[in-house]
Amino acid sequence: MNTGTVKFYNRMHKFGFITPEDSGTELFFHATDVTGSKVADGDKVEYEIGEGRKGIQAKNVSKIKSEVAPEVASEAAPEVASEVAPEVDPEE
Repeated sequence: MNTGTVKFYNRMHKFGFITPEDSGTELFFHATDVTGSKVADGDKVEYEIGEGRKGIQAKNVSKIKSEVAPEVASEAAPEVASEVAPEVDPEE
């Protein structure tokens, strides 16, 4: 299976483009070829290459679930981090 990054995805028109990791040519994909969870710009995806109506395109596109380190998750969601480790007031 090939891997790449979603360069652009238009939810309204239901199509997008993937930049392959092997630095090949960008590939078109349609929303009907996305399996599993929805994709967005910047998502890492796995896909197969197949023939579409207008030529070669990505098929069976699926988002790659990434493991996020706890430090990164805390920075991404500060409201969750405050529930886990309450802030300390330095003046107390």
